[in-house]
Amino acid sequence: MSVVAESALEVDLEIESNAQVLCNLELNNTCRFTTDCGDACILNQIAPRAPAMSAQRVAQVGREIIDAGDTIRHVVLAGKEPLETPDRVLGFLHAYHQRPLNSRPGAVGLLTSGINLDQHIDAFARTPLSWCITSLDAERSGLRSTQATKTNASLQTLTDLKAAGGARLIGINSVVAMDAETELMPLAEQIDAAGVDQWALSPLLVPHKGAMKPYLPLSLLAPQLERLAHRLANLRTVVSFDVDPATFERLSGGIGVAPDQWRSTFWLTSNVRLTAKSPAAGYFFRLRFDGQLLSRDDFLKQDLREGTYGPYSAGRIKTLVDKLGQLRQQKVAA
Repeated sequence: MSVVAESALEVDLEIESNAQVLCNLELNNTCRFTTDCGDACILNQIAPRAPAMSAQRVAQVGREIIDAGDTIRHVVLAGKEPLETPDRVLGFLHAYHQRPLNSRPGAVGLLTSGINLDQHIDAFARTPLSWCITSLDAERSGLRSTQATKTNASLQTLTDLKAAGGARLIGINSVVAMDAETELMPLAEQIDAAGVDQWALSPLLVPHKGAMKPYLPLSLLAPQLERLAHRLANLRTVVSFDVDPATFERLSGGIGVAPDQWRSTFWLTSNVRLTAKSPAAGYFFRLRFDGQLLSRDDFLKQDLREGTYGPYSAGRIKTLVDKLGQLRQQKVAA
């Protein structure tokens, strides 16, 4: 996975405003392309050596996340590669669709490299995703998702998934490194022609002093994104620059990230927008493959043994979601 797994696809989705928590659920620590991507993969950089949760444990956690109800905005099914364990993905979706709309999380999405996705389209059509995102990247990223054959196959599989009713929305994630215009523009026409709902561009992250930081400094990143916004303005696809608060403020002309929303948005053109997640506590948690409950800051740290919210135990999700709600209320009151 090339970018921080905070992505969520929300084009034309109607989700209640009280749903403010972005929940990431790592279903496994398995990906057959671990060696191929090497250190270019953020999960290879940050994952500790620890045993993964059992399938039964993952299913229990999933039920608790669904039980947390409509205060959760998006459940992001991640992993290393979630489709290495498709039974866990489909099991979560089956449980999710058994719940009434007003007593379950607002949306459930899948972040995947696309491996084996074509083999499960019929199953997804029976228990649909709200959205599905896969990665396509330029050559300098060093990731497996740069291959031209994968680009064509991924786009076709995504469009087939949507056409079959297996996902309401489809998206592509790409990383921005050096010479982004030269390397990403060839993808633009293909993505737009495929009818992709959202193309998210995020800075490539590299290790720096025990944490993952953008490869490009703001002084180089911001001008590239400004030029890309101009060149991508004629696409039908919504283009989303997923950036940190400092980059958001610079490119938006001084507008800061709202402290009382899970995500802030600023439209640069009619189809190109900036998005930045709230840095405040209360809007995000990630259940790592080993059962540790992470904050947003935790997720970017290398070899972190214990998360801010501690290890998962039975009933812990409800307690955590309630705590996050209290943190949000305190922020609004302040």
